[in-house]
Amino acid sequence: MPEETSASKWPWIVGILGAVLLALTLQKPAKHSGPVAVDPAKPQKQSVVPVAKSETNLPDPTLDLESATEAAIAERERLDETIWADEISAQQYEDTFVDLWDRIRVSEQKLAVLGSLGFEKITVRAFSRESKLSHGVTRRRLTGQAIEWSSAQFKDWLMEQQNAGMRIVQTEWHHRNFTRGDDSPDQSVISFSIHSQNEKNKSRHILAGKLRVVWSGKKDPLGHFIPKEIAAQDLSLLSRVGETAFTEVELPKLPPGPAAGMEMTLAADLNRDGYPDLAFPQINIVYWNQGDFSFKLDKLVQRMPAGVTQKKLSDVFPYMRAVVGDFSSNGTNDMALIVPDTGVYIYQGSSEGFVTEPRLAFRAERGLAVPSVTSAGDLNGDGRLDLFIGQYRTPYAHGFMPNPFYDANNSDLGYLLIQQPDGSFSDLTDKLGMSAKRNRFAYSASFVDLDGDHDLDLLTVNDFAGVDVFRNTGKGLEDISKEYLDERANFGMGHVLADFNNDARFDLYVTGMSSTTARRLESMGLKRDDFPDISKMRMRMAYGNRMYLGADSRMRQPAFLDQVARTGWAWGCAALDFANDGNLDLYVANGHVSAGSCKDYCTRYWTHDVYAQHRGTNAVFRQLYMNEWQRNSKMSWNGYEKNVLFANNGGSNFVNIGFLLNVGFAYDSRCVVAEDFDLDGRVDLAVLERAVGDQRMDHKFHVYKNTWKQNGNWIGVKLHPAPGQTVMGAKIRVTTASRKYEGVVVSGDSYRTQHSTTKHFGIGDTKEVREIQIIWPGGKRQSLTNPKINEYHTVRPLEESAG
Repeated sequence: MPEETSASKWPWIVGILGAVLLALTLQKPAKHSGPVAVDPAKPQKQSVVPVAKSETNLPDPTLDLESATEAAIAERERLDETIWADEISAQQYEDTFVDLWDRIRVSEQKLAVLGSLGFEKITVRAFSRESKLSHGVTRRRLTGQAIEWSSAQFKDWLMEQQNAGMRIVQTEWHHRNFTRGDDSPDQSVISFSIHSQNEKNKSRHILAGKLRVVWSGKKDPLGHFIPKEIAAQDLSLLSRVGETAFTEVELPKLPPGPAAGMEMTLAADLNRDGYPDLAFPQINIVYWNQGDFSFKLDKLVQRMPAGVTQKKLSDVFPYMRAVVGDFSSNGTNDMALIVPDTGVYIYQGSSEGFVTEPRLAFRAERGLAVPSVTSAGDLNGDGRLDLFIGQYRTPYAHGFMPNPFYDANNSDLGYLLIQQPDGSFSDLTDKLGMSAKRNRFAYSASFVDLDGDHDLDLLTVNDFAGVDVFRNTGKGLEDISKEYLDERANFGMGHVLADFNNDARFDLYVTGMSSTTARRLESMGLKRDDFPDISKMRMRMAYGNRMYLGADSRMRQPAFLDQVARTGWAWGCAALDFANDGNLDLYVANGHVSAGSCKDYCTRYWTHDVYAQHRGTNAVFRQLYMNEWQRNSKMSWNGYEKNVLFANNGGSNFVNIGFLLNVGFAYDSRCVVAEDFDLDGRVDLAVLERAVGDQRMDHKFHVYKNTWKQNGNWIGVKLHPAPGQTVMGAKIRVTTASRKYEGVVVSGDSYRTQHSTTKHFGIGDTKEVREIQIIWPGGKRQSLTNPKINEYHTVRPLEESAG
């Protein structure tokens, strides 16, 4: 396979590591103990990694690659000394807290390391009165009388906490703002969170707030600036005493090798025993769920596609995608397997899983290189499942970049495939109206009825663009993104459709990238005047996650949006009512690349990389990026960010209590699954850890059993397909005496994830459900009257249920 085709398939981080490894083979890097600090007055000279002069696509054809790269480096240095001078200074001051974060992270004596932060004076405030939140959580704000401590007094206080049994588990520090003082000291605002626990009284705590730092201008022996005065602001302490809500369950160990390709998770009842199984198509592994959290490791498919050689499989396995659904229209769960450079294979489901040879249902004649999301739904209402396949061309590989960064449409081709009566698929992407946005960098997508007309529309979430919404007109798809959403800009990663504000209409939550660097640049007024479009879109794109509340003909962002927006670089997400109190909570996976240091590459992206406006590949930009990562081989990119669990308090108040319940993990996370694996009425969690830092490539899948004891009542529905009636897109409405609930069954949600067709509803203290109504795609309705609570009800479509 040619290098260009092969390399373009690697995910972001693999492209990064590949560039670094190539650089290391060409030139031995200079030794350094960590990220290189840049002098604000004199940026360091970057070494140029020599490469073959046969590289093409140079910005100036009169220069060879090495000369062109040196010229580009000089231009970056000029910009750092002028436009970005204050940001370079901010980075150097930030190194003080980067070093603190790094030392806390690796130390067994974390409180002692925190006490080593030098300063002359710190001002804090006394605790206010305690307020009670849900789930046994209390909150105290530090708004009382001001208290001043010297560095020695601060250390003494930390020692008192340690003697009382307190220990730090993990922390996070971000440089929110920097102010250069002309006739006064430079100042910074540092946001932070500290997760701690006390084994003596089984308490957990989240201390979060901001530190206003006045710098002394002096440096310690390691060259880090020393704060003079620190004032703690907006401090909040969340606490909880007692057992946590989630406990990890060990899965059978994978055989050596395949874990590095684990990038997609399917949760579905594949063998018809009633339990949701866990499948990983890219490594051909399934965990058969045998009940009571007992899982059996097996091959997902027993027979590989005919004509696909072992070498071909080894090349494409990490990039395959899959979706489970009734593709044979016979009432069973089949699987569509998307094989790059080949097409779509359908595996027939059975009580033993996928044991027969698959059939080739679609042969890709062009451009099926890196499928990134696959979603299924009956788009044309003929009773057969159709497919959407989105792709993702890797940024930075061979100097390629998405452009423009806020509306990029230069990825590989997406496919809208319509199933024909003979079971084959036809590519009708252009004919049905998606050609204008066919080249998005798609990460998640779902077929869902957004306008209530009983046919399925299409929602796609795209990196470097945001959310696209296509209305099904009956004749094709109409792009209604601008009218349907009040703000669609985002580095879109994943999504979930669920009723978060308790109005019996499903809402949309989209994950993206919340950038502290972008906010800092914005607050300092730093921008390039020659790129006004980038300046205009910077904060719209870097805002973070977005919540959209459902309405009759559109979705709009709520007043509480900020509460759920800034979690970091977010990926998978899932809705779950973990305590069955009737409010859907929200779990979000975070963290991009956690490496040897918390030093963040993000500032280089926002000051330089985002301005790369070339189309296609670019040898000089590729070289610049290789140089950056060679110089800073231990650098992270949005690393060590914590996963969050937003507890939903009444539909408009969300509080992150993830660490308090033992699910606020610091590992880089991707796929998120919320399923009741043991069918006990308590929704469990599963998270894919993408372990890449420090050159590791050993992913791990974690399953966390919900052990919450203060449960409310609940009811569940298991939907099964029937010949001529698909499940994807079905809506489920639960009615009690006091409230209505709504859920929707989709595929392609979260991030590279599929949930089962079972829906769980927590109903709190309610002791009776009046009705469960299922609205199947196409509009047929089916009802269960006075169903029993605290159990799952299996529903299959009935021919006579039209209405």
